[in-house]
Amino acid sequence: MDIFDFHAIVEGPIGKGGFALSLRRSYIDAVLGLFLDNSNTNFTVAPGNITYSTNNGPVGSTVTITGLNFSATSANNTVKFNGTVASVTSATTTQLVVTVPPGATTGPVSATVGGLTGNGGTFTVTPKITGFSTGSAQPGTSITINGYNF
Repeated sequence: MDIFDFHAIVEGPIGKGGFALSLRRSYIDAVLGLFLDNSNTNFTVAPGNITYSTNNGPVGSTVTITGLNFSATSANNTVKFNGTVASVTSATTTQLVVTVPPGATTGPVSATVGGLTGNGGTFTVTPKITGFSTGSAQPGTSITINGYNF
């Protein structure tokens, strides 16, 4: 049985002037109707088909995430890079723009909306050099390279 089927059967006279009417909604409607008040039932679908504008970048870089079932309100979307929460700077129902957060590590990116989570592929957090301990040095002199994810 298709879970989204709908059938209606109307039959002719039964006995003296009677009719038989049979309506069947989907199996899910019938089962959920036993447990839910159908007049107020709303279904939410988890974010899906998640892809990225790039699958790698350093902390602080901007990544556009494309998918389905996001919230158009930035604050209603939670995006995580391998468990580290990112800042969502803009949102539509099919696209989120986020900043790779400090502390992010290589791993999956997830998007959560309304308590439902969708996962994308692996995002690789690349090193980012933020500076050096000195502007110049003689050959053989040790210097410190500052940055993230070395």
